[in-house]
Amino acid sequence: MHKTKIVRIIFLILTILTAAAIFMFSSEDGKKSGETSRGVVKTVIDILPNTKNLDEGQKQEVIENSQPIIRKLAHFSIYTLLGLNVMGFLSTYNNINTKKQIILALTICIVYAISDEIHQHFSANRTPKILDVGIDTCGSILGVLIVQICSKIKMNILEDK
Repeated sequence: MHKTKIVRIIFLILTILTAAAIFMFSSEDGKKSGETSRGVVKTVIDILPNTKNLDEGQKQEVIENSQPIIRKLAHFSIYTLLGLNVMGFLSTYNNINTKKQIILALTICIVYAISDEIHQHFSANRTPKILDVGIDTCGSILGVLIVQICSKIKMNILEDK
């Protein structure tokens, strides 16, 4: 099998897995979702030298204050991964110019972000937020940019040979 087709298949699988993970997280009810993000914060608090020796009351306060930030970072991060995978997939098509690849990748990610927020509307104790679509879009843009930067670096390396 041609190397480009293998890379294309890998990025397609990664895109599907990332979209499935997003769907799974959005399917969690509000309570379960909150427990997940609180658990992440607690783990970080228990590892960091500045916070691991705090008493339980102080740890709870840090958890409650940090949870919204962690939730937004999770949105940003997983959509960075989605943008990277979608753009990686599209970049295997040499017959589509780079500008169209970028526009298509971002369109796919933004439409998925909107559908994700609509999906959350049907999960118990979850509400769709336009802010989350914006955060998801910013993450997608970063993912697309990472692919573009890596592509430029690869081209420069090949030109130097």
